[in-house]
Amino acid sequence: MKIICNQDEGHLSSKKGDIYARRLHSLSKKLSYKRDNHLGDSYNLDFDLEPISQFDKLLINNLGDPYVGSHYATEVCDLEREVVDWIMRVWECADPEKYWGTVGASGTEGNLWAIYLARETLDNPVLIYSTEAHYSLPKAAKILRIEALTCGADCSGAISPDALSEVIHANRHRSILLALTSGTTMKGAHADITSCVSVLGRVGIDPGRRSNGIAQRPRRSRDLEPADAAWHSRFPP
Repeated sequence: MKIICNQDEGHLSSKKGDIYARRLHSLSKKLSYKRDNHLGDSYNLDFDLEPISQFDKLLINNLGDPYVGSHYATEVCDLEREVVDWIMRVWECADPEKYWGTVGASGTEGNLWAIYLARETLDNPVLIYSTEAHYSLPKAAKILRIEALTCGADCSGAISPDALSEVIHANRHRSILLALTSGTTMKGAHADITSCVSVLGRVGIDPGRRSNGIAQRPRRSRDLEPADAAWHSRFPP
């Protein structure tokens, strides 16, 4: 059976364009309504994208190591390095010869990267995080096949120093990878870093091994490696 269609291609193209336009308009209305009536995960809409709208027509792609360059024509690796430098100044890591960093796309990526580096650096580490920590931590531990342990949190959602003490004491012979939250999405919880460091000292892990935010340890040491996670991570090399 032969089917002959004599419809004008231009007419079909115009009709398809109208369908797409209607769908985009409908999507815009739906999302605008959802935005104005949203209750749930917090987010901030107090920003104006107009000053950077000129970059909408550009594909910017920082591939790979920002200190090497991506060999991609429209890259901004120099700006990425500036962001890393600013963060390192905040963390008082002033010597650019002693740090490396990259800007990640999400907190999950940051946690995965931090835990991966710790796994490659430490001797058979165990990951410890609170029951209120981000779901990406157990997921990363499963992907990277390292043992993960949880400890209790207080009513604010921050890790409980007492619960942490019990878990670390039971694993004091292991390399410890400790994930501390700093501004969680749902409760805005901040771990008491000073108390957590005190816990480490009480169980025989020397918190003074860090200098200016840089971990001082031989490769494959049996020691502590912090991943400071607030839906993002920081891992000093």
